[in-house]
Amino acid sequence: DDALREKGMEAVDTPDVREVTIEEGQPLTFTASFDTVPTFDPGDLSTISFRRASGAITDEAVDLALQRLRDRGARFEPVEGRGVDHGDTIVLDLERQDPGGKPDAHKDVSIEMGAKANPPGFDEQLLGLEPGAAKSFTLHYPADYPIGELANSDVSYTVAIKGLKRRVLPELDDEFAKDLGEFDTLAALKTRVREDLEHEAKHAAEREDQSELM
Repeated sequence: DDALREKGMEAVDTPDVREVTIEEGQPLTFTASFDTVPTFDPGDLSTISFRRASGAITDEAVDLALQRLRDRGARFEPVEGRGVDHGDTIVLDLERQDPGGKPDAHKDVSIEMGAKANPPGFDEQLLGLEPGAAKSFTLHYPADYPIGELANSDVSYTVAIKGLKRRVLPELDDEFAKDLGEFDTLAALKTRVREDLEHEAKHAAEREDQSELM
């Protein structure tokens, strides 16, 4: 440590000590090799400029946030007098037999037509079916299906349609704003949404600034 301080060096890691000489009446001598922290000239820091990311919130961002609020406020209304259509939510009893022949049954299942989780070709088999109808069919899962045990296999289904519902979004108006509890008009809701988004953007920019300085 004394030698390092004397030479003005800073070792990065533990030195590799070798050629140690110990003789009676003589000083201990050795050779140590190590990596050092390099010196560098940072230059004139006053020439560095930094532009903070814009915290401006676009109308599109506000509209997207309002759409998410509408999605959370959606309600389901019963559908009568027609068969299954795209976008419906179906209440049904379902039985299936997997590739190994194992049966699997579920009662009063709600399935949204068009959902990504639906098996390939499943929606098409249900289109037009009315409550009270039953149908059996077999689906082929493609070889590249992400669930390995189902890939390139056939699965048999039997469904009994018990009811149809339609997802209805609330109108984006003053009544919608009032239903949220603390706004008298849609304009007041939009103002709050914009303020919240600006607040989030400001804090995100501050966190980004800190990470770049570390």
